[in-house]
Amino acid sequence: DAGRLDGEHLARCCGLTLQEYALRHGLALDALVPADLLDAPDSPRDYPAPENPADARGLAILAALRCAGRVDVQGPFEVVIGEVRTLDTLLRLEARLAPLGFRFRQEYRSAEQGYHRVVACNLLKRPRPRTAESAAFEDLSETDRRWFLAVLMSCCAVRREEYITVHVPEASDLRGLCRWLEETGVTLEELEPVGPQRWFRTRTIDDTERLLTFVHPQLHLLPHQCQRLEDDGPAALVVKELDLDAAHFITDHPGPCANLHGGRYTVRFKVYDCIDPCSGFVMDYADLKAVVQARVADALDHRTLNYAAPELAWRSSTELLAVWMWERLIEYLPNLEELEIHETRTSRCQYRGPTLEQHQERGSAELLHHFQGERLGRGRRDPGVRPHLRVVGDD
Repeated sequence: DAGRLDGEHLARCCGLTLQEYALRHGLALDALVPADLLDAPDSPRDYPAPENPADARGLAILAALRCAGRVDVQGPFEVVIGEVRTLDTLLRLEARLAPLGFRFRQEYRSAEQGYHRVVACNLLKRPRPRTAESAAFEDLSETDRRWFLAVLMSCCAVRREEYITVHVPEASDLRGLCRWLEETGVTLEELEPVGPQRWFRTRTIDDTERLLTFVHPQLHLLPHQCQRLEDDGPAALVVKELDLDAAHFITDHPGPCANLHGGRYTVRFKVYDCIDPCSGFVMDYADLKAVVQARVADALDHRTLNYAAPELAWRSSTELLAVWMWERLIEYLPNLEELEIHETRTSRCQYRGPTLEQHQERGSAELLHHFQGERLGRGRRDPGVRPHLRVVGDD
């Protein structure tokens, strides 16, 4: 049609999708998408039959996408979900998945599907196969294992400070990869779960460097991925504030704080790092909240601090509370910059603890563990020490 602006026309004239064109010119998709493309039906009959459904490289990449939680079933279709900022990577993966029958589609959805505006969905799509394919990591060739690793990292790896963290829905999918990496000299250790996600992180800074060097030949073939995992860019400080309602008492305190009393703590968690060029975030606020909720709030909120953690039993001050929180978080947030705890409107504590590398070298702060230490009471068991105990009221 004369004057019609759609993805096919743009692909021929400038190589852009309609969504990219709208973003380049700051235009609303609502004004650009032709009416016949909104919520356009899609039929499995429009897709060619797979050329090679047993293609080993394609199956390895598809297994990595499934491990990352990027594969979904939508009616009669199996889809790989992408994002416009990493569209070049999605199209590169299409070339690898084409033998399995996948094709790229940019679909436009409207208010009829629950949106308040026209949105674009970037997908790799194919009719659901009649028989489920499988590619166990242990059965992949060395090169296909590297591709599995590169695709997985492109989807769900983030770099925080000098550490790589990988978030996946199922830990079992990644344990075979971890064993293989261990053989290559890279340790990717499993952390305790955070919400529905399973977390894996390079154990040391050296592990990060070895991992990036190991996967670089494949990773650099996926546009933008080396930039986000290897290069530095503009940095920013991100702050998440959380309120905790808790009771506590200060043992041996000469004032009224010796009594059990409650209040509301306002805690500011600050992370500082480079801005991810693909997500536009230092860290998604929702991800930061999930970590703080799982590692701190669930343990302390609506509890008595002295009984919520043994390390706080003797002194549940904001100072020791900050040290305890830092140690609970630094394994998950190597880019943690500062904690700020407000106990009242006029009283607060700011704390900057050790880096993850320093924490790994030194271990937990001795300040927290006097009453859990092995030396507690040892001197009283020495036969040479005979403490004289007097019972009050006894003549």
